[in-house]
Amino acid sequence: MTRACGAALVAVSLVLVALCWVLAAPAPASAEGEAVVSTDGVTWTDALTTPLFSPATRWAPGDTRVSSFLVGNRASVRADLAVRVRTEDPDGLVARGDVDLAVRSGTGAWRPLPADGQPHRLPGVVLAAGANDRISVRARFRPASPNRSQLQRLPLTFEVVLSQAGTAAPPGTGTPGLLPGVLPETGGAGLRVLVVGLLLTLLGFLTTLIAARRKDDHDDRHLA
Repeated sequence: MTRACGAALVAVSLVLVALCWVLAAPAPASAEGEAVVSTDGVTWTDALTTPLFSPATRWAPGDTRVSSFLVGNRASVRADLAVRVRTEDPDGLVARGDVDLAVRSGTGAWRPLPADGQPHRLPGVVLAAGANDRISVRARFRPASPNRSQLQRLPLTFEVVLSQAGTAAPPGTGTPGLLPGVLPETGGAGLRVLVVGLLLTLLGFLTTLIAARRKDDHDDRHLA
């Protein structure tokens, strides 16, 4: 029988315009603490309590930023690792390709990370029982993004999923929406932690242009 090791959620912000509230909600029949995350490798928790990117950051087209965190396997079995991104994409930034995401383990190759709500396994990444791994997330605001994208919002939640290594089901089997080898949340030793309360906005060049225009107007009035 396939055994789920657990899952932990982390949140990423592009521009934070609201305070961050964190809610921990373990799944039914779960074993708490089997999947943990950390920013410094010292303090391990069920969820990151701070955004991966600075709340003061304002993004402009062409910006690329990378942030990372540690994930720990506290189960008694080796675990495969997958990452899933959840977003409502209310303004269509991901759908239009204005923002794209990538993920990697350690110093490995970057892999595209679709924000489709599905778990995407990192090939060759296996965490031994008690081991840790560094996961990096790269967010890119494409240079060609039009002005309409610069005052819009993109809420993102990243979920790191650990499943018992070597238990992936054959293609086409398993529960829809779940990585093969991961049980539904109603069984197994799963752990789900919810991170909520992040509201994200892309401001881009518009703020800079407005500020520059106001400065020019002020200088013109002063000269007059």
